[in-house]
Amino acid sequence: MSALETLGGETWFKLGDKDLAMNIERTRRLKNGSTLGQATTELASAFGVKHEIMPMSNDAVRTIVLTDNGPMKFQDYFVRDRCKPGVRGFEYKGAANARLNPVIQDWLSSTRLTGIILCPSNTRTSASTRSCLCRVCVRLCEIQACQLLRYHLLSAATA
Repeated sequence: MSALETLGGETWFKLGDKDLAMNIERTRRLKNGSTLGQATTELASAFGVKHEIMPMSNDAVRTIVLTDNGPMKFQDYFVRDRCKPGVRGFEYKGAANARLNPVIQDWLSSTRLTGIILCPSNTRTSASTRSCLCRVCVRLCEIQACQLLRYHLLSAATA
């Protein structure tokens, strides 16, 4: 980061080396035509993650935090400004048109499915915002997994 500062670049992205590497490499893969799901699978594998991880959608959904200082990109609010501005609400650009990831659709169609672990990056802003989530909820309830989901969504709503 000191070299970036010397060059006059922004240095507020002060997360760890793996976070920075992940951000750069994911961006490169997406620009080269990978879907978010493909990039996620490849990066997880490179870090030795054994379980399948899949984003809810391959479509771009951007969280905009409506703050006392005006609208901010989530990363700017969360990382650069460390959650300091007061929050008035959230906007989810692209959420209305986001399609459920086809891999997840296949999982949900399987008769062998016994559950799914939802891992939002931030439970207050992520879990209840995905337009695709209602399809996941219906399927999880069909397989008797709705108690966990109900708890998760209630926790997210009250956080």
